[in-house]
Amino acid sequence: ADEDEELCAWLQQKASLTQRVVHKVLPKLHDENVYDVSGLLALHSIDGLGDVFSRVVAVQVADALDALGNLPEHRRARAAACMEG
Repeated sequence: ADEDEELCAWLQQKASLTQRVVHKVLPKLHDENVYDVSGLLALHSIDGLGDVFSRVVAVQVADALDALGNLPEHRRARAAACMEG
């Protein structure tokens, strides 16, 4: 699907994943109802990247998502949650 192409391209270009890794992880992303980058952001916001990606790849994806600059509220919320916990 076109939406998969967009997600695959983003994962390869921004998160530096290989095509092989991307194709391996797509079905897992679909299981989580993630079909685009905003879905990845949502998964990241609930700390779900580690459920889908290996640990190293999850860090690469998280860094790429953080670089989008879309997560200032998320960072604050997470910092607050860490302090409460």
